[in-house]
Amino acid sequence: MTRRIKGLYSSKKYKFMSLGELAIIAIVAIFVIKPEDLPAIMNYIKKARRYFSDLKKEAMASLDKEEPEIMENSEEINYYLQRIISLEGSYEGEYSLDRVKAKYKEIVKKTLKESGEEK
Repeated sequence: MTRRIKGLYSSKKYKFMSLGELAIIAIVAIFVIKPEDLPAIMNYIKKARRYFSDLKKEAMASLDKEEPEIMENSEEINYYLQRIISLEGSYEGEYSLDRVKAKYKEIVKKTLKESGEEK
């Protein structure tokens, strides 16, 4: 069972804490945390920031590797998507070149088969 704390988030939309709430937490932390614990806490915060920074760099690097391939194929993907939409009205599926081409060929075969049966 998920426990919800009123004020932190509600239903599916998350709300961030206000500056006043963060200030109250900081003031309480000053009284609760011992001075000798501050270096360890600061090291933990530095490690967490470094971890998230590295994670962000890694994600950006992976996106940069995939971007040229996406840009190369985007015109061809758009071409097939326009044809699919003109024949069927919409497209649901993966937006890779191979999948879009396969869907287009499937629709064309189905359309040709239907037009052949009508004659």
